[in-house]
Amino acid sequence: MVGDANPKAFDRLVYFYNFAMYPPTFFDGGYRVRVEAPLTTRDYSDRIEQCGARVVPSLGLITTMEWLSEGLCEVRIRIANGLPANTTPADPPAPIGTTYGLVDTSYVFRAGTSDVDGDDLWYQWDWDDDVVGDWMGPIGSGENCLASHSWSTFDTSDVRVRVLDSWGDTTGWSPPLTVIIGPPCCVIRGDIDGNGGIDISDLVYLVDYMFTGGPAPPPCP
Repeated sequence: MVGDANPKAFDRLVYFYNFAMYPPTFFDGGYRVRVEAPLTTRDYSDRIEQCGARVVPSLGLITTMEWLSEGLCEVRIRIANGLPANTTPADPPAPIGTTYGLVDTSYVFRAGTSDVDGDDLWYQWDWDDDVVGDWMGPIGSGENCLASHSWSTFDTSDVRVRVLDSWGDTTGWSPPLTVIIGPPCCVIRGDIDGNGGIDISDLVYLVDYMFTGGPAPPPCP
């Protein structure tokens, strides 16, 4: 060691090794140290064998790199001693939102989950109408993601969501929330004429249909 001659080397000895006095000999990255110089080869070999027999936990390491601009990148590193370097977020439960809706009307849905590592999260929504949204985030662990969507045809859709953490681990898709998109009478039961409420006009519509051959109420999908 040149710690006695180089201040940077001395700082490394003090802060990263089990330094006591000169002359030290370090084994196993400083886990064992001999303060005086070993006299024989056996002094070295015994300690090396002891180091090799020591049970050590596995080391988890993950890295990411993102180019920010020409000649500039951001590198992130996470190290875990005896634990996984990253844990996939908890699978999200089914989204929360309306279960009946009108055509061409936007509705807000929410979903949320947590990450044991406390990482920021991104959410992706599958609206079951050939539309899968872009990743939305970052959103804090344990917070809700809000997303809106509208449907252009009468149909029944299973809305699902999945979650991505900042290290690239992705959950599976959540259980579905079934949403029925149909005529107004499917959204407000009894609103046959679709004027936004139940009133005498709905009764007139129904009587006209049943007794005088008027138009049938629109069917729900």
